[in-house]
Amino acid sequence: VGPALLHAYTIASSHATRDACRVFLALYCGRVHTRSLISTYLHHALNMSRQRLQTIPSEQDPYRVMLWHTQAPPVGHAGVPRANLSNIDEMGISLLKCRRTTGHAVVGTRAVAHQRSNPGVRFNLIAGVSSTGELFFTINDENTDAATFLAYLQNDVFPFIAGTSRHLMWDNLRVHLTLPITMACHAQGHVPLPCAPYNPDESPIEFFFGEVEKYLRLKNYELTEANFRAEVHAACVNVAATMDLDAVCRHCRLEMVGYS
Repeated sequence: VGPALLHAYTIASSHATRDACRVFLALYCGRVHTRSLISTYLHHALNMSRQRLQTIPSEQDPYRVMLWHTQAPPVGHAGVPRANLSNIDEMGISLLKCRRTTGHAVVGTRAVAHQRSNPGVRFNLIAGVSSTGELFFTINDENTDAATFLAYLQNDVFPFIAGTSRHLMWDNLRVHLTLPITMACHAQGHVPLPCAPYNPDESPIEFFFGEVEKYLRLKNYELTEANFRAEVHAACVNVAATMDLDAVCRHCRLEMVGYS
């Protein structure tokens, strides 16, 4: 009966804050309810987006991960100086997603995403980071296709690493593997390199994305449709400025064979 009573209370009261709802449940429902009961109501009945996190076993293959760490390109990263690696990926980021409070999947599993059909304002963030603190990113309105990814490389990556020879590390998303993108990389003197398969814990960009989400969720209800793009941009810049990307790369075991 807790949610039903709380629903009636929020309709009748103009002071139905989170703390007020917690006190109301304690008084009228005893202390048998859990914190999740409150947050579930606040996120469902008050039209936020609280949903149970479901997980399934990951497809991580320890043998393939071992090969990635011990073999030279194009199979793995062995022998490549850490400073010559740039890890690139993309992430869909929506206003609704940044205002939910579900947790992360435990190690060894991955989350099964459940998203409403209308997530509100949504952008696609393409970003790349390196151990030297470099950040290359762009914010798009549409999902990433081959043309969008190629434009990102030509406009936001290649001009800033001109004159160097980089290993550009990304996953096996189809748009990353198209012939125009491979040719564009080689034409600029760079080498595409696969990430560890099904192993985001060893991809520095995933840690960067996690910090960006954390930054935005701390703002939570300050985010609006009008300021969301600017806040995503500010999150990327601030996270890159404060995050120790070299330590993240060491955590990801990017301690290259044959280099100190």
